[in-house]
Amino acid sequence: SWRMNLAKNPHQAIAPADEVFTTAFLDAHLAGTKAVHKGFDDIAGPDDDLDAIRAQLSASRRGLRVRARPLSTRIDPVAVPEITEGFATEFDAVGFHPQIVAAVEAARAFPLGNDSVGIHLRAGDILYGRYRTLTHSWYKIISAPVARSLIRRHRDAGHEVIVFGQGAELIPELCSSTGATDASVLREAQNLSRTGEAIFDLVLLSRCDHIIAGHSGFAIQAASISGRTVENHLDLVPPEEAIEITRAD
Repeated sequence: SWRMNLAKNPHQAIAPADEVFTTAFLDAHLAGTKAVHKGFDDIAGPDDDLDAIRAQLSASRRGLRVRARPLSTRIDPVAVPEITEGFATEFDAVGFHPQIVAAVEAARAFPLGNDSVGIHLRAGDILYGRYRTLTHSWYKIISAPVARSLIRRHRDAGHEVIVFGQGAELIPELCSSTGATDASVLREAQNLSRTGEAIFDLVLLSRCDHIIAGHSGFAIQAASISGRTVENHLDLVPPEEAIEITRAD
């Protein structure tokens, strides 16, 4: 399904389906939202093997859905390690619109150094409007002082660091003070649509050897199409260290 109200939302980089996928792909796969809700069963789990999932799939009318959770939370990754290998093959099999293909190819053609680090600074849907008054999403966000510290740590170790995100004022300042690269500068010459820019960032981030982020669906998706994992900033910078970094900054 492809909810058109999202395509009209100024806070979302989501275009109408016919600007993202080919006509043939839509003809084969697009279903209305109501049809999806009626035709698919919720996956039961977690399960330690794929046989149970296959049995559910055989009994389902159209297929299974996993709502708002990665499949690895439904299938034990210890028992079925391939569940953590990502979806690179599936991503490449999607019938993307030519303008999206151009963004993917541009991101894959961009030269990256060895042992590159991509840091995603989430903002978006949790840092605008009324969401600014809520605190329960704190774990999703890398604060500016912690981001600066992480960038410097990896730059001092000789890594190429690229910073991704929506902070049009913060990210250039972080990059100018640390020697990191602003991802938005890399895509400026590509003449991409807003959705194309998002795809360019997604694919370029997926190519980084290390992906660092808060709890971010964008970073998780980038990692999933390259078989990598997201390194969470809370694991890299313990609370006590974050406090000292913030005071010093």
